[in-house]
Amino acid sequence: MGVSTPPLTCVAQVYHAPSAIQDAMRALGYPAEMASIFSKRLQRYGPAEGAEMLERELGARFGLDTSDARGRALLAAMRALDDLPRMRSTHPGGFVLSAAPLGEYIPVEPTTMGRTILQFDKDDLDAVGVPKFDFLGLGGLSAVRLAFDAIEQRTGERKELYNLPRTIPKRSG
Repeated sequence: MGVSTPPLTCVAQVYHAPSAIQDAMRALGYPAEMASIFSKRLQRYGPAEGAEMLERELGARFGLDTSDARGRALLAAMRALDDLPRMRSTHPGGFVLSAAPLGEYIPVEPTTMGRTILQFDKDDLDAVGVPKFDFLGLGGLSAVRLAFDAIEQRTGERKELYNLPRTIPKRSG
C-alpha cells in the first residue's frame, strides 16, 4: 500500500437557508435588499425549513408572494438546495492511502497550484473503503516533520511528502 498522489481531499460546504435564499432570489431576479431581509431571518435553518417558514409566515409578513409562479419557483429552488454542496475547498491537512491508483475509482482533479484533489468528501471515502488521515493541528504536522527528520538522519536523504514512492520496496533477507 503506497501513499496516493492526491494528498488533498475536497471539503464541501452545504447550503443553509440564508445562502439558499440569497442564491435562489438572485437567480430569479429578486432585489438584493429583499434577499438580505429574508436571509437574516433564516440563520438557524436548512434550505427546506427556510422555504417552509417563507411560505408559512415570512413571505407575507415582508411582502413576498409565494403563491405566484416566481414565488413557487423560489420555494422549489430552496427545497432543491437542501443537502447540496454550495462550495468546496481543499483540506490541506488530509491525505489518503490506496492500494490502487485512485483515479481508477475516485474522481481526481488537478488544482491551479499544481496539486491534485479528490472529489469525494470524508463520508464518500469511507463508503468506498479509502482511509483518510487528518493532521489538523500543529502537533500532527510536527509529527510528520519529525518523521522526515528521522528518515533523513538514518538514510542521509531528505524525503518530501509529495514525492514519496508509490510502492514500498520489498526488504531482502
